[in-house]
This record gives sequence, structure tokens and C-alpha cells, in this order.
Amino acid sequence: MRYIDLTTLSKIINFILFQAGWWTAVVGQYPNRWLTITSLALINGITFGGRRRLFVIFIIGLIGIIHDQTLYYAGLFIFSENTLLLPLWFASIWWIFISTFHLSLGFTQGLPRWIQSVFGAIGGSVSYGFGTQIAGVGVPVDFNSQLIIHACDFAILFPLLIAGYQYCCKLVKIPSHY
Repeated sequence: MRYIDLTTLSKIINFILFQAGWWTAVVGQYPNRWLTITSLALINGITFGGRRRLFVIFIIGLIGIIHDQTLYYAGLFIFSENTLLLPLWFASIWWIFISTFHLSLGFTQGLPRWIQSVFGAIGGSVSYGFGTQIAGVGVPVDFNSQLIIHACDFAILFPLLIAGYQYCCKLVKIPSHY
């Protein structure tokens, strides 16, 4: 009988928790879904890295939230909640996403930046394109234009997030991936 090693099992659980958080945010139609997503990110971060990893996830997640807040102010997202800030459920997806950087997306850290850009362009555009449609978030452009905008955006943002994540991990003296 063949067993799965602990690192592989951790990566699988990390991926499942990310998917649960993403789908909870996008499909969930209850007011406190941001709490569920943030809780999943906390469980994920603490279980697979402790307080210092949680700090790094929080900091890099804030960068993502500021990024989306900028897109929101630019008019790229239209939410039914007409507020000054992003809805918490939307912003909290960043923490669950960044919690994948050390396990299920850890392999991307060793890739050349241009390949990270390709991953970002594909993953970011698909996640935002379909996520906004499923969640009923309005966008001022057609679907194909939205995919192109997010592909260009994440081709730049994803490698920068990875570099920032690695730098923060180095500062707090934890490994950036397993």
C-alpha cells in the first residue's frame, strides 16, 4: 500500500481549503460569508505555518486588497452594496488566496518570472472573469474585455505578490514554500 507523505497531503488540504473559501465567497449569498473565508484563511495559515506565516499572509493579502480597492475606485467592479470600500467578502478572498503560496502554489516560486506571469494571466483572468459573473458583481465591460484586463493585470501582479511573499518570509525567518 502506498501512502501520501505529509507535505503532499498538506498541499492537497491547502488547495481544498482555498477552493472552499473561493466558492463560499463567490456563491455564498449570506451577509457574513467574509467571516467564513477569513476563518478558513486563519485555519489554513495557523495549521500550515503558525503566527509568523499568518502575519505574512495578512501583509501580502492587504496588498491584494489595496489592488482591488483601486480597481473598484476605477469603476471596474460594481457591487449591489454601494459602499466606499470593497465588500468584506470580496476583500477576504485575498487572504485565502495568499495562504496557498507556501503549499499548493509553492511550486510557482521557483519558476522564472515570465512563467509566473503566464500563470497569473490565466489564473487571475479566469478567477475574476467567472467569479464576478457567478457572484453577480457588475463590470462595465464585456466578458472578453474583462478577461484581457485581468490577464494583463495579473501577469504583472502575480510575480510581484510572489516576490513580496518571499521577501516577507525571509524577514520573519520562515521558509517561503515546502
